[in-house]
Amino acid sequence: MPGKLSYLAFIMKKFFKILFPTALIGMMFACEAELAPITIKPDPVFDKTGLYTVNTISIYDEEETVVNISRIYGLSKELDLTIGVDETLLTEYNNLNGTNYQLMPAEYYDFPSTIKLDKTDKEVELPVVIKPRELAANGISTANNYVLPLSLNASSVEVEDKGSAAQVLLIPNIVEPTFTVKVPEENFSLSFIRDVLLPQTVEIEATSNFTTIDAGKVTYEADAASVSVYNEANGVDYQLLSSEYYTVNDGVLDSETMNYKTSITFNCGNMDSDDIFLLPLVMSSDVYQTQQKEPIYVLVQLNTLKMWVAGAEQVVVNKTGNGKISVAMNAPISDNQPVKLTVDNSLIESYNTENGTSFIPFEPSNVSVSTESITAGEMEVNVAYQIDLTSMSFDGIEPYLFALKLDESELFEGTQVENNVIYIQPFRTLAGDYEKEVWGEEKSDRVSAPAIYLAGENGWPASQSDKAHKYCINYNKNWSGGVIHFNILDEFVEGYSDRKKLGDFVDRANERNGQGYDQVVDNGSWVDMKTGVVHFDLKVVDNKYSGEGGFPIQYNFTPSF
Repeated sequence: MPGKLSYLAFIMKKFFKILFPTALIGMMFACEAELAPITIKPDPVFDKTGLYTVNTISIYDEEETVVNISRIYGLSKELDLTIGVDETLLTEYNNLNGTNYQLMPAEYYDFPSTIKLDKTDKEVELPVVIKPRELAANGISTANNYVLPLSLNASSVEVEDKGSAAQVLLIPNIVEPTFTVKVPEENFSLSFIRDVLLPQTVEIEATSNFTTIDAGKVTYEADAASVSVYNEANGVDYQLLSSEYYTVNDGVLDSETMNYKTSITFNCGNMDSDDIFLLPLVMSSDVYQTQQKEPIYVLVQLNTLKMWVAGAEQVVVNKTGNGKISVAMNAPISDNQPVKLTVDNSLIESYNTENGTSFIPFEPSNVSVSTESITAGEMEVNVAYQIDLTSMSFDGIEPYLFALKLDESELFEGTQVENNVIYIQPFRTLAGDYEKEVWGEEKSDRVSAPAIYLAGENGWPASQSDKAHKYCINYNKNWSGGVIHFNILDEFVEGYSDRKKLGDFVDRANERNGQGYDQVVDNGSWVDMKTGVVHFDLKVVDNKYSGEGGFPIQYNFTPSF
């Protein structure tokens, strides 16, 4: 047995010596053999597939829609594609969806039968022209039942079969040219002064779904029947405004917003009656469709010219020294109307009596008021006034007040004045929000809120010092550890008659029996009594910044209140 096994091993050894070189040679020949080339076929498809709606308007002769043809593969190959109408697509769609769409006749559309993609083109536009005016001639419903089925039929090179992705069914959605009128929430109300022949205008807005508008074929007309409906609903007895008193102008379209504005000019100064007239307006056209949920009402009345001061009989607190007062009238007139407001402190006593107050009349010489005019054709003007606050103390307890009264001697004869007095309470304060300007060095986390506060008010700590501090600022994000109290001193900065020094600075004046926490040094702060600008220039010496002589607070605060 051992002899037989040795012979067998010898034979196997010889076999593998022959087999291995043969296998190696086979592998070498296999590596040298040419592999079959990989062919990448172009894959053109429609970006829009299935049933695709083409929106258009019935009055247009032509409407172009674009169907994109794109590919992912085969960019190195130029493609000449053939596009055709495939009625079988429509038949299949109808059978599958239970519809009864009809093949669009050839005279209602136009598209190129071939289109090219260059080697570098990923997509190309296929323009398809639909002819809505011709389609709509047989009726809108008939026109919208036509379908144009398109397919990519052939190519100059072999392409992948993309099936339904190479098919699209275009269906028109043809609508009538339509205006939709915007009805305002409130009625227009116009007041005219007798024999003042100054026109007034209202503007009505609508939206359109088309741009080729013939303004001569759409207008607004009076809906006489709506007058009685309005009267009954509102318990009034208005009369229909005669057409001789108004003119409907041609509308103007903004093609970007599709907003269509129409102005209506009224000239009613020569009406005989003092009654209130009503004009219910509805859009009208023999060519275009109009949608309007209800009439737009314009109320017109002859009236006595009236003027008033806006906010009259109220007390306006003024902290800045500058203000504006609106004076208005109920109708425009053909001339400029002078407007003059004067200080009349004789009214303060009666105001105090009627309201249980104790205001002190403010010095009129410290108040200046501009003289204005309501421009012809306008109905309002702003009158500016300025208050010289320099004589007032900051946050004083004196309750000053002055009255501004409309000077009737400047008004046209017959003008009826209503609510002609407004009361102004000047109040000078250092407390409020400011615009911050860093003029020196700024440390992190300092003066997080550019504001000055009244100490002891609105949650800010009261002064526990014998200085009885009135103001404080927050110089740290954590107010409890970063509040500095201070006062305005009765001392001016040398060389500046308008700058009063700020002093009595104490870091956390509610600490250590009112003596403060960290030392405040190098104070050169002041407030400008005319401008209200507050200039901070000081240092607070704490443990962290003691080696630097303290951290600086160096800002200009400009009032924003």
